[in-house]
Amino acid sequence: MVVAIFGFVLQCSNLSPYFSFRIKNANEVYVPCTYKGKMILDEDGNPCMFSGMLTIHNGDEDLDPITDLPKVQSFLSHISEVKKNNKECLLMALKLKHFNNVNVLYGYDFGNKALYEIAKIMCDFIGTRGSVYRLESTSFGIIFNDSNIDELKECYSQISDALNSYCLDGFTLNIDMCGGALYTKNYEVSQRMVYSYLLSALEKAKDEEDNKLIVFDDASHENNHKTLELLDVIKASIRNNCEGFYLCYQPFVSTVTGRIIGAEALIRWRHPAYGEVSPGRFVPYLDFILNILKKGSNRVVVDSSVQCAKRLGLTVCLEGVETKEIKDFIGKYSANYHQGYFYSRPIEFSKFKAVVDEKWPVSNVSLIKETPNNE
Repeated sequence: MVVAIFGFVLQCSNLSPYFSFRIKNANEVYVPCTYKGKMILDEDGNPCMFSGMLTIHNGDEDLDPITDLPKVQSFLSHISEVKKNNKECLLMALKLKHFNNVNVLYGYDFGNKALYEIAKIMCDFIGTRGSVYRLESTSFGIIFNDSNIDELKECYSQISDALNSYCLDGFTLNIDMCGGALYTKNYEVSQRMVYSYLLSALEKAKDEEDNKLIVFDDASHENNHKTLELLDVIKASIRNNCEGFYLCYQPFVSTVTGRIIGAEALIRWRHPAYGEVSPGRFVPYLDFILNILKKGSNRVVVDSSVQCAKRLGLTVCLEGVETKEIKDFIGKYSANYHQGYFYSRPIEFSKFKAVVDEKWPVSNVSLIKETPNNE
C-alpha cells in the first residue's frame, strides 16, 4: 500500500497531494482513509524526498478526517466547559457558500483538499486567540478565548478577504463566505441552545447579499422565541381539528375583460392571543413582480417567463399586482390574468360572492388581443 501510494504521488504534479480512498482491513472490510503529504524537490526541480501521512478512519475519532479539526461535539463541549467555569466567550460560525461548485468542477478529492487548506488559513488567522472546529458540511466554528466583538469582526473580514481571492494548485476559487456570531454572556441557556442561536445568525447571514457577519442580539433572541412560541400554538391548533384555520379567496382578473374569472384559495389562521396571522409574514419574497419597478433583473425574469409560457400554449397569471402603477407597467407583458391587492385582498367566501361581478379597467398597453378560452 505504501509503495502504491508513493508511486502514485511520484506521477502526480501536485506538490501537496491530498486524496481519499478505501482499503480493506484484516477483517476483509473496506474502511475510509485520507492521505496528506508533501513532495520535496531537488535543485533541478525533480522529486527527491517525500513525506506523508495515511489516516484510517473508524468513525469514532475526535478529529474531522478531512480538515484535521475537532468536530462539532468538541465545539459543544468547549462551550459547556466555559459556562461551567462561569466564564464567557465569543463564538463565530462561518459558512462557505456555493462550495459544491468546487466539487462539481474539480472533483471531491480536490474539494476535500481545499477544505483542508481553508481550515489551515482559518487557524493561521485565529492563532492563539481561539480554537477552530469543523461543524457540519462546509461550516466552521470558532471559539475565541479573550476578544471583543470588534476584533472578531476584523478577523472575519481578514478570513473573508483571503478566501475571496484564494488560489489552489493554479485554480482561483473565489470562495464566498458568510458568518454568524454570538456572545455567550447574554444567554443563560444550554450549550446546545447557544449553538442553535449561533446557527440562527448564520442562516440569516446566508440570505444577505453582501456576505456580512450577523451578530445574534437580543432582538433576534426575542424574535426567535416568539416564532417558536407561535409555531407551537399553530401545531396545537392543527392537532385540535385545525381550530382557527379558515380559507380566503383572492380573485384572478382577466386583462381583457377586467372581470373576475376565478380565485386562489389561501389558508389563514386566527387566534385569540395572536389575532390574524398570515402566511405572508413568512414568505414575502414570493411576489415572482414586487420590485419590478426598481429591479431590471426582475423585469427580464417576468418577460422571459411569460413569453416561454405563452409559446407552450399556457395561460399566465401575474401575482403581486399591488398598485395601479404596477398594473399599468406590467400590462406590456401580455399576461392573461392579474392578481393582487390592487384588485382585492384575500377575502372570505361571503365577501367574495359580493364582488364576483365587479369589473376593473383594462390596462391600455395590454397586448392581449382576444379573450382566452374557457374564461
